[in-house]
Amino acid sequence: VVIPRQAGGYEMVSGHRRQRACQLAGIQTMPVIVRQLDRDEATISMVDANMKRENISPMEKARAYSMKLEAMKRKAGRRSKAEILSGEKPMRADEQLAQQTGESRANIQKITRLTKLEPELQQMVDEKKLPVHTAADISYLKKDEQKALADAIKKEDKVPSGTQAAALKKESQAGTLTTENIKKAVAPTKREETPVLKITLGEEDLRPYFPDARTTIPDVKRGVLEALDLRKKALERQQAKAQAEKDGKGKGPGKKSPSPAR
Repeated sequence: VVIPRQAGGYEMVSGHRRQRACQLAGIQTMPVIVRQLDRDEATISMVDANMKRENISPMEKARAYSMKLEAMKRKAGRRSKAEILSGEKPMRADEQLAQQTGESRANIQKITRLTKLEPELQQMVDEKKLPVHTAADISYLKKDEQKALADAIKKEDKVPSGTQAAALKKESQAGTLTTENIKKAVAPTKREETPVLKITLGEEDLRPYFPDARTTIPDVKRGVLEALDLRKKALERQQAKAQAEKDGKGKGPGKKSPSPAR
C-alpha cells in the first residue's frame, strides 16, 4: 500500500517486508495499491499492518500503539460537520483502540507508558527481564532516577517487584525519591543472601548411580551423603596443596627453612 507524495512518486505505507523479499529475489517491480490517505490515516494503516505480525516485542507494540493513538487524536480533532451536528460525544482515542484490539483501556495506557522509559530499561522489557506492569510504574520516574535504577538492576541482577515499583513512582511524584531508596528496591533480601539449600533429585537423575532395582530411598540418601563427604575431603586436599605451594614460593630462591632448635 502506497500514498502519493506531493513532490512526486510514492511513499510506502505497508509492504516493507515484501519489498525486501523482492529485492533479495532480484525482482525489479512489485504490484502496489495506491491509496489517497492523509498522514494520520497512513500512520494508522501502517500500524494496523505491522500489528498483524505474529512476533511483536513489547516495545514494538508500545511504539505502534503510541503512534496510532497520536494519529487518532489528531483525526478526532478534525470532526466533520455531520459528526458535530449529530451531537454525539466522540470516543476517546484510547477507548477506540481498546475496542479495536480487545485490550482494556487501562492496559493500553500501561503499554504506551513504556515509550517513556530510558533505553536501558526498554531493553530489559524486550528481554522479558522487566514485566510490563512494573515497567509502566517505573516510567513515571525522572530520567536520572530511571538511569540510577537501571544501574542498580544491572549491579544486583534483580528487578523491583510490582509493589516496589509503585512505591518508587509515588516517591518520585512526591519529590522524595533518593538514590538510596532506588538501590534498596533491588537490594537482595536476607533469604537471597543466604538461600536455603534444598534440591529435588528425580528417578532419571539417580538411577544411573543406583542401578540395583532393590535400592531403597535410605540407601540413596546414605550414598549421596557419602559422595558429598568424599567431595569435601578432596576439596580440602586441593586447598591444602595450593596453600603449601603458595608458602613454598613465598620463601624465595636461595632461602632455606630454619633448622630446628637444638
